Amino acid sequence: TTEDLERAQAISETGSWVAEPPVGGVLTWSAQTCRIFAIEPDQFDQRIETFFKHVHPDDLKTVRDAAAATIDHDAPYDLVHRIVRADGALRWVHQQATVIRDAQGRPIRMVGAVHDITDQRLAEESLAQSERRYRGLFDLSPQPMWVSDRQTRRFLAVNRAAVVHYGYSEAEFLPMTLADIEAAPSPTREGFPGVARHRRRSGDLIDVQIAATPVEFHGRDAQTVIAVDLTDLRRAEEALRQSEAMHRRIVETA
Repeated sequence: TTEDLERAQAISETGSWVAEPPVGGVLTWSAQTCRIFAIEPDQFDQRIETFFKHVHPDDLKTVRDAAAATIDHDAPYDLVHRIVRADGALRWVHQQATVIRDAQGRPIRMVGAVHDITDQRLAEESLAQSERRYRGLFDLSPQPMWVSDRQTRRFLAVNRAAVVHYGYSEAEFLPMTLADIEAAPSPTREGFPGVARHRRRSGDLIDVQIAATPVEFHGRDAQTVIAVDLTDLRRAEEALRQSEAMHRRIVETA
């Protein structure tokens, strides 16, 4: 029934519309389409230009061109764009439509659907911003960091500090696995720092404290690893131990 259809459209936030004929004709909106545009059904004047008036100015040419291409050439009408609702709110919509023609191929009707995707779009933008912030922290970290596949142990991303510290370029790093820099297997458990011995490109051995955190990276089961070089600290500790031992020997023989 019509009520069931309108209820289903409200649940899915998808409205329908018909332009008959597609150019200069009468535009009919479903109740859900009116809700998407924040226009009361009895206030909608059924003019096609009214729809275009609610398209965001920066998207207007794209929407007009897409409609013309569909009407004139049967190009797919499938696009995402912004609208400015009657209440002034900015919303994102996904529209799809097709043209129905008569026996002579003339367009007599354009039938479409409009889906409010604002929540999805905002979530995507929030995620993108979060990823950009994380990428900034990752790239600017003074400590070597990388993302590696948890199964294959292959490097998926490395920061500038890792490139400088280990001596490999980013292009050289990415085909490599952790085994290529490990002089001995790392005992690190997820979330717990551990000490491993790594080998730089120069062949120098370094002791590093590493900590790994599970992440999803472009759909892959991965981990973010930060490596803190302990080599100088351990050398200083060893020098201190030797100095203390020498001091004890001097005291004992005095």
